[in-house]
Amino acid sequence: MLSFDTETTGVDVESEYILTASLVHIQPDNAPATRVLSDKSIINPGVPIPAPTTAIHGLTDEFIQASGGDPAEELEAVCLILAAVLETHETALVGMNLVFDLTMLDRNCRRVGVRPLSDRVEIYPVIDALVLDKKVEPYRKGTGTRKLDYIAPLYNVPRPNAHDSTADALAAARVVWRIGRLYDPIGALNAHDLHRLQVAWKKDQDASLHRWLKGKGRDTTGVDGHWPIRPLRTEIVEETLW
Repeated sequence: MLSFDTETTGVDVESEYILTASLVHIQPDNAPATRVLSDKSIINPGVPIPAPTTAIHGLTDEFIQASGGDPAEELEAVCLILAAVLETHETALVGMNLVFDLTMLDRNCRRVGVRPLSDRVEIYPVIDALVLDKKVEPYRKGTGTRKLDYIAPLYNVPRPNAHDSTADALAAARVVWRIGRLYDPIGALNAHDLHRLQVAWKKDQDASLHRWLKGKGRDTTGVDGHWPIRPLRTEIVEETLW
């Protein structure tokens, strides 16, 4: 598995900036052992980090200005690794709510003139811990039930250094693995079949969430069934998805 996670200046994929991007490559070794190789890019987008955001992930303006690299160079490096791994279709790209991270990466690349990942390679196969968790436990109740902070302990996955992109990438991969072990029908699937099923599952999940949010009079922006990456706004065809 190649797990991907970002920490950003905010949650709007169309306007916010990536501060760190981590890739954690998990490879079989001598069973049951694995080899875990990680790489983190630290990026200085040249914009201030909102204080509430710093309070979540701990990344400060001072640290980013001192340690962050050029956005175009760092994002190019991230895309090169992702494309090299994905082009074989032999390694699954995994993460938590990857539609956020992949769309954020896409928009950040376009903003600084870097060729986006979707123009380099088919983003496939992908395995998303959020989509899987909603599939196996669709009616779990409670505040924050779909955040990695909450679901990781449910799958007996430790969370040291929470909200560090490398730690979160590794935790997401472990959640995916645990779900496969706990739920045989999912664990029996190969990554390619599981990717195709998640496309349908995500659409159904967003349809349900869209109805619930609309009934509460809440914002439904981004709840549109697109996965694992959202198309550009100019490419979204107005249609009733559900």
